[in-house]
Amino acid sequence: MIKIIFVLVFMLCSFIINAQSKTTSSSSSSSITKIDGVEREHSSISVNDSETFYSLRAKFTSDKKDEIIKLLSDNIDDEYRSVLGKTFKWIKEENGEVAFSFVVTDNQLKISIEKDLISNGTFNKFKNLGESLKTVISNKK
Repeated sequence: MIKIIFVLVFMLCSFIINAQSKTTSSSSSSSITKIDGVEREHSSISVNDSETFYSLRAKFTSDKKDEIIKLLSDNIDDEYRSVLGKTFKWIKEENGEVAFSFVVTDNQLKISIEKDLISNGTFNKFKNLGESLKTVISNKK
């Protein structure tokens, strides 16, 4: 009888822990291959989405950089934008913490969003923006 109670308590605790910490991750990739002097497309995308944090990391061919920057510029206020050399950043700080960060270099995109520091509407807008960026990077139309 004690073993049954112990197992039930253990299962209940496991269920509670899993219910509180839901994280969704996804990734996709392709690679560059060179056959008879012809280069093929290269990209990789990784997304992590937890209850409090969202991140997207991507590598892409440099010819997509302008389209990615345009998409970000069209969807994020200029007040958060800075440019240093070939690096474009959109960063918002809230009470000394980074609420969101979008960083684009020649062939990389890094997005970090602290869900607790932005509104649900803003997060949904940024998540949709991430989906649009994934489409651009993976060439899926």
